[in-house]
Amino acid sequence: MESLEKIMEYMSEGDFKKAIKELNIIIEQEPNNAQAFYMRGKSAFIELQSEKYDNDLKTNFIYSAIENDLNKCIEIDPSIIDAYRGLMYLNRVIKNVGREREFAQTLLEKAKELNETSTDAMLMLASSYLNNGKNESDFHQAIGFYDDFIKRVDIEEGRMARFERGLCYYNLDILNKADAEANKLIEDFPMYDDGYFLKGIALSKLGIDSEFFEDAIFFLNRAIELNDKNYSALYETAEWYFEKRNYKKAIEIYDKLLAVENKYNLAALFGKTQTLHDMIVESGEYSGSEEQNKNLTEAFDLIDKVIKILINDKRSVQYKYYKGNLFSYKGEIDKAKEEFEKILEEKEIGDALYYRIAEFYYNYAQSKEDYKKSLNYLEKIKDKKIAVYNLSIFANYELKNYKEIVKICEEFLNNFLNNKNSNEEKNIYYIRFVYAYSLQMTDSHDYHLIIENYKLCLNDETLDKALIYRKIAKIMIYNMSMNYYLKGMEYLQLSMKLNDAASYYLYAKELFYGNIIAPCPELAIGLANTSIELDGNLECSYIIMGRGYELGRGIEKNPNKAFEIYYKANEIAKINNSKCSCAKAALAHCYYNGIGVEKNQAMALSIVKKTAESKGKFSHSHIALLYSYFALECFEGFDLKKALSLFNQTLPHYSDLYTVMTLKRLYKKLGRKKDIKRMIKIEAETLKRTGEFNLNYLRNYIKNFKNFYPIPF
Repeated sequence: MESLEKIMEYMSEGDFKKAIKELNIIIEQEPNNAQAFYMRGKSAFIELQSEKYDNDLKTNFIYSAIENDLNKCIEIDPSIIDAYRGLMYLNRVIKNVGREREFAQTLLEKAKELNETSTDAMLMLASSYLNNGKNESDFHQAIGFYDDFIKRVDIEEGRMARFERGLCYYNLDILNKADAEANKLIEDFPMYDDGYFLKGIALSKLGIDSEFFEDAIFFLNRAIELNDKNYSALYETAEWYFEKRNYKKAIEIYDKLLAVENKYNLAALFGKTQTLHDMIVESGEYSGSEEQNKNLTEAFDLIDKVIKILINDKRSVQYKYYKGNLFSYKGEIDKAKEEFEKILEEKEIGDALYYRIAEFYYNYAQSKEDYKKSLNYLEKIKDKKIAVYNLSIFANYELKNYKEIVKICEEFLNNFLNNKNSNEEKNIYYIRFVYAYSLQMTDSHDYHLIIENYKLCLNDETLDKALIYRKIAKIMIYNMSMNYYLKGMEYLQLSMKLNDAASYYLYAKELFYGNIIAPCPELAIGLANTSIELDGNLECSYIIMGRGYELGRGIEKNPNKAFEIYYKANEIAKINNSKCSCAKAALAHCYYNGIGVEKNQAMALSIVKKTAESKGKFSHSHIALLYSYFALECFEGFDLKKALSLFNQTLPHYSDLYTVMTLKRLYKKLGRKKDIKRMIKIEAETLKRTGEFNLNYLRNYIKNFKNFYPIPF
């Protein structure tokens, strides 16, 4: 049996296996030899660091044996301070942070009791709190231990501790102290690469908008010049170029990291994958070039590799998204959808990914189902940001879900208008426009709210002011009381100054009939003609021209010319797939009455019925009036309830007396007494705003009310 002194010689020579063999004999014969247990544990620990075992179970068994030896040593003789030190290092290796700190703290206390130095325990505790820090408290703890350590050692020995203390300040975002630490390190050690590295990351963390961000790369490059194996500096340099969107340079540096074994291999793989993805999607439209396809092939290979590595890690979801996004970039939408559907099977998906997938379905929507999918993913988002509200509003707008839009807009405006910078949101005025329009489409009578939102939209230079002026004008003229007529006409004139064809038509209509302003048929015909010159596809303007020829009002009477113009308006409407149906109503009127064409009652009835059935309540008012007339006259296939459904029956004001009288007749036929009384009151008010032209027509037909034809053609 060898003596402990001889065994220590074996250990100093690096022959730990022989040392362990001899120590086994000693421990067997002297089971209370604390020093022997310590030396065997230490020898096994050092030997294990140089050996590589394929079997994790065997490695764990050896670590367990080492821990038992060191604990046995302490149990026999608690004064052997190195045993605590051994347990401290052992737990660091096996990543048992709590036990590592426990033994480091015990080591400090024991050293104090025995008047020994234990600066390594201070450093161990400091680095443990730094490397495993989860909160501010951990980093402040680390700084405290670093401070104690630095005070106890000379300037050279304290160099790394000062660097790591700077990292603590960096992690705490106390960047001025991190920068100061770096400056002092560079001053004391001009050739110390980590001093420059610390300076570089402190400046870089200020953000790309900082005036110091550009300086960061100088210090990072200097660190690499001093030590080309400073992989931390290489990695942060790659990240810096990524932030600057210099993707090719970032990839070049990631490749350097991937070429040699280092602790950043995995991070560099992840970084390169993201960088390549971003470079591809930001490079412009896919053209199928050789370079694009080469980059795409590499990107798909990298993504698959990362997903395989992260198979049970929630981070894999991000790379699955990259894969789908690259398919969408190539225009392979179905493959992209397939990838995104896989993502949704995952348990943990962040709001950002839900939003991006929702945005994809919106941007590449080919059907209503795609817009609905977009909305489904948006509903899964817990923390709703401005962008989420925006996309929800626009997707619902495509689906014409106006009630839902009103609800979302009100929630959005209530949530964000209280913020001082909310009006700086770039879509705020467009959202107000959509809100106002949706209120109209839901038949809201809160006209002041609608107008208020339209008026605010005038602050946005990108929106069509002519359209906004016209919308305000129409509400004031046709939906509000007579008190707003003149103001409405002023807004109409503002729109006309911007050469809005539809506003010229509206003004022409009012001049032609004279309900709101003094009639001037000749000027009305001139304005209708100007409207057509501005927009040859505006069918309603042709109707004014046709009406003039039909009635000889403002122009020489010519029924044939009138029919010709109505027919042309209808052809224009068909070509442009117009939502309006006023030309169809004019043609039906001509066929029914034989104006400019041979009478053809069947044709007139067919036009009105088909239009009412296809457009419903969005039919032009003249279609609604003609359908109601035919229903009241008991024409086959025309239904009184269907006639009512073509009108907005909830309005508090009506500008058209024919609509009021027709509704009153329909209610009378259906026995709806309350509605009849309501319409009588509205009729009295509407009479006040009805011009002489329409009143003359009514005087001629009022005595024969039963056969009242509702349109003064």
